[in-house]
Amino acid sequence: VYRNEAEAIEKYHRLLYTDPLTNLKNRKFFSLSLKSYLHSDNRFSNGFIMLLETGGSSQTERSHDDYTQRLQAAARAIEDVTQDEPYTVTCHSRKSEFALILPSYSKEDARSKADTLYASLQQEQFEKINITLTPYHYRESVETILSRADYALNVSISKEASGITFYAEDEAEQEMPIGHDAWAREIQAGLDEKRFVERLQPTVDVHNRIVRQELLLRLVKGSEQLSAHHFMPVIMNLGWMSKIDQYVIEKIITHREDYQPLSINISLDFIRQSSMLHWLKETLQRMPNRPNICFEISNSSLLQDQGACLEFIKIVRSLECGIGLDHFMLGKADLTYLRAIKPDYLKIDADYLLTILESQGGGLTNRSLYTIASMLDIAIIALGIDSEELLERLKANGVSFFQGYYIDKQLYDGEEDE
Repeated sequence: VYRNEAEAIEKYHRLLYTDPLTNLKNRKFFSLSLKSYLHSDNRFSNGFIMLLETGGSSQTERSHDDYTQRLQAAARAIEDVTQDEPYTVTCHSRKSEFALILPSYSKEDARSKADTLYASLQQEQFEKINITLTPYHYRESVETILSRADYALNVSISKEASGITFYAEDEAEQEMPIGHDAWAREIQAGLDEKRFVERLQPTVDVHNRIVRQELLLRLVKGSEQLSAHHFMPVIMNLGWMSKIDQYVIEKIITHREDYQPLSINISLDFIRQSSMLHWLKETLQRMPNRPNICFEISNSSLLQDQGACLEFIKIVRSLECGIGLDHFMLGKADLTYLRAIKPDYLKIDADYLLTILESQGGGLTNRSLYTIASMLDIAIIALGIDSEELLERLKANGVSFFQGYYIDKQLYDGEEDE
């Protein structure tokens, strides 16, 4: 039964989000993924959009078979240069245009990726190749980012020569108010001086009752509390993700007296380090009253290193702690691995979830999704709730748990809890 329901969901997901000519994702999936990254409280909320146009391949100029072969050649080149990057999203956008999301990429890394792809496409002997790189930032909307990226590509196409072009407005380029080295010193001082503080974002049920809270990290700098968007890219570049995870866990264990169900995001760096796993196990085993903690693993981390994640889950379960899967996307992996993990909950972007549930054929997917969730006793939490309309539509489709800005606003009158 489980296998049949999982296959039904995956088949419908492919029909909804996969381009039949290239087997890449379509523009709808691309937009939903970008919104999910922008809403994430981590390094993926900043990065680059790469748009690619292979001129001279329009169907009006070529036979259908030749047109299709050219599109597929471009798609293969894109897949080849991104095959080891589970976080990168690739899509066939329209006609001979392709789009990629390069999350957490620096300008230098984005340029290097563009150079590699450009060289690969040249081997396919396309008449004209235009690649543009446009930064995206968590403070911007999907519409603003894609409009700027489309404009940049149109400008590039209007030129006679092929090439790679960077496009950036002043605000988008200002990812950090201070330099990398200064940020590194600031982060180390923040750790030493205990200036990283917790901010709790609630998950509520249909009756607006808090059922758990997710811990988000803020850095106190003068009179400001900086969100993770400011400092997480530097932490990642420094290789300090596991250090930050350890800091958060120690803070919770040492200072929290109210152990209401709490969710903590754990990085793949932490999961991969045996010394960190040993420390976690010893630390929690020594506690007479163990906190009610659920460790969240991102769906991307699971795809990147399933073996390490499964070992971490085994340890966490032995310590009687919970497991959550963050930013779950049905099309990124075989649903059958859920049986091995059996997470306590899945967090799914609200717009992405609604697209599946409300689309033609969504009734079947709705039934299959909740059949699987019920069989494995997995809760489904809709992320990114930013309006009452979105909340009510999700409720109407059978979703029972919610998290996002609108929930915060309802509970705290629009102000962040202290």
